[in-house]
Amino acid sequence: MKRSVSLALLVAGSVSAAAQAQVSPEPPAAQPASGASEDIIVTARRVGERAQDVPIAITAISPVQIERQQIRTLTDIQKLSPSLSITPLNGSSSSASVQIRGQVQTTAGIGVDPSTGVYINEQYLARPAGLDAAVFDVASVQVLKGPQGTLFGRSSVGGALLVETKRPGKDFGGYVSAAIETPYGYTLEGALNLPVSENIGVRLSGLRQYVEGYTKVLNGDYRLDDRDRYALRGTVQMEFGSFKNVFVADYFHSSANGPAFFPVTFNPLLVSGTSVVGAQYRAAIAEQATLDWHEKNSQFKPFSRAHTGGVNNITTFEVSPEITLKNIIGARWQYANDTVDHDGTVAPVLSTKVESDTRQFSEEFQVQAKPIDSLSIIAGGYYFWEKGHDFSNSYVNRPETATARTQNRFEAKNENFSAFTQANYTLLTSFPAHVFAGIRYNKDKRNIIFENRSVNADGSFTCIVGGAGADCHKPASKSFPATTWTAGFDVRPVEPVLLYGTVGRGYRSGGFNGRATSLAQQVPFEPEFATSYEIGAKTNWSLGGNVRAMLNVAAYTMDYTNIQRALVVISAGAPVSIVINTPSARIRGVELEGNLRFGSDITLSGFFGYTDPKYKKYIDNGVDRSNNKFTFVPKIQSGATLDWTVLRSQQGDFAFNLNYAHRSELQLEVVNFPGSVVAGYDLVNASVRWDKIVGTRLSAEVYAQNLFDKDYEVGGFGAAGSVGVANVIHGAPRVVGLRVRLPFGEE
Repeated sequence: MKRSVSLALLVAGSVSAAAQAQVSPEPPAAQPASGASEDIIVTARRVGERAQDVPIAITAISPVQIERQQIRTLTDIQKLSPSLSITPLNGSSSSASVQIRGQVQTTAGIGVDPSTGVYINEQYLARPAGLDAAVFDVASVQVLKGPQGTLFGRSSVGGALLVETKRPGKDFGGYVSAAIETPYGYTLEGALNLPVSENIGVRLSGLRQYVEGYTKVLNGDYRLDDRDRYALRGTVQMEFGSFKNVFVADYFHSSANGPAFFPVTFNPLLVSGTSVVGAQYRAAIAEQATLDWHEKNSQFKPFSRAHTGGVNNITTFEVSPEITLKNIIGARWQYANDTVDHDGTVAPVLSTKVESDTRQFSEEFQVQAKPIDSLSIIAGGYYFWEKGHDFSNSYVNRPETATARTQNRFEAKNENFSAFTQANYTLLTSFPAHVFAGIRYNKDKRNIIFENRSVNADGSFTCIVGGAGADCHKPASKSFPATTWTAGFDVRPVEPVLLYGTVGRGYRSGGFNGRATSLAQQVPFEPEFATSYEIGAKTNWSLGGNVRAMLNVAAYTMDYTNIQRALVVISAGAPVSIVINTPSARIRGVELEGNLRFGSDITLSGFFGYTDPKYKKYIDNGVDRSNNKFTFVPKIQSGATLDWTVLRSQQGDFAFNLNYAHRSELQLEVVNFPGSVVAGYDLVNASVRWDKIVGTRLSAEVYAQNLFDKDYEVGGFGAAGSVGVANVIHGAPRVVGLRVRLPFGEE
């Protein structure tokens, strides 16, 4: 068995604030043993609050839940939250498409923004390269659902995903963790907390992950669905009275062969059995049906590489008990390089080589104030800058070694300026009640240089950019202003119950499709907007003794206009990804989350999400496609977990965790094609753990993911309507492992 920066550092300081007369607390270093949502401090309104006190739908995930349910990547988070779906993006092993409430990103280029904002330590991550980095040494993960039009205005029509990493503590400590599993893989993880002085602390953490690969390539000496990555993070925290500064630097590296694509359907009108390539493809599909779920043949050995890194600085200064200033400044870079066989067979139908390289800088300044006891206000400004390039080579009906190919090239620069304010007012009633409202002005400016070309067999190229000069450069620019907002109320008629209602408008910037060739394709696509109406209830109940119950429910309807959709079309004999605006849709849904706790020994939790998107109007070249399903949006997601500490003794605590996840099928193509779907799945994971082994702090856990070794699909790529093929990615087989963890010091 085969076993296997340049960075412009910026450290800045300045200044923020705390509504309700408090500075936003750092994410808690630890959570109660239950890990329940009501115990977690969230920052959904940019201040620290209990999740159950915030009048929006949130899934709050603690480090306890992450550890006990084997959450190792961002993709794994979908096992814990309704209306959240995360799938691999365009064949990359470290990029992810995050979908919340039917809002989804289907292309990865710098010219198109995601529909869900992902924030690490309050810093927005614009590009998906490296986004599925390992989740390690985190304080919390928060899934905010619905348009975040005021406080998280960047690309948040569907919601926002917030990851907060652990901050340095005041005492020496840390932990080491190691796991080994079969099929062969291992994980090494650790953190070290170093108090430099009474006011300064440092935390260093790192992770190494390796998976040999779940899919065996029969005609090659390698495996697919592998993982080979490491991550490093350093955090410095300084606190002097009312001044606090947190500096974070991180680096992530991934190098793998990438996911395995398996053919699922094809278009006989485009993949003809009379052509040489078509005959090869059809024969390969027939042969694939005779192979095991994790066996295949490949045309060539693909690869998927990503390097990302950045720095982030958060400074808060409490001017007075009523006013706090906060500044968040950061820079990141992301590089990805992927070669993918999209048809998934030995036939040379479609393969691509894609390279992207981007840099980003962001600056946010906040003022939070409480001028009177009943009123709290947050106001601020935000600036974002991004520059990079995207190069992709497409090979249609020719091998990936061919010189002749289509080469999509473009360079882009994006800027965003925005200003926002939001206020929360406490009503003078006999029970707690509040109203709140906020508004944000956004202005996005997009600059692009089209450089697309056809590379000839002799290595020369022919420019295919309409209107370009002799150098094959065609610049374009446009600005997109928009105003977004939110308003709502919450009331607590009795202590265990919080009722709320919100209405909000979110925005995703317009832009340019960098892979455009003709003048018509170069026309910028317009911004999309989502206006959401939501009502909900958050409840906590004491059922007597040490039994507690939590149940949250939210129902929403969303008006969705100017919807951005990425399509693959054939232009000049080659596939071209274009972005169009479809007129309108509505999305309706219901979400439930709850848990039942019996002291600290037994926790039963679960969730259910129902998402029903429907186009109101979608005419494609004179054809009414309003009955088409949304891509990558499952109608139903649900899950349940039982965590039970069965025995506590001097020899240690013995417990088990049993969890179940369900996701319904996903459509792969905007213009739906029969069979071009990712099948739904039902998965069960289990673990048995031994904590405080013979009176020490050592713990050990035996776990099984996909306990019943089910065959299932996690994502895919659909181009049956344009190129003729559609493929899926198979999920991992049953994985059995042993993990040991040892905290030390005051950890």
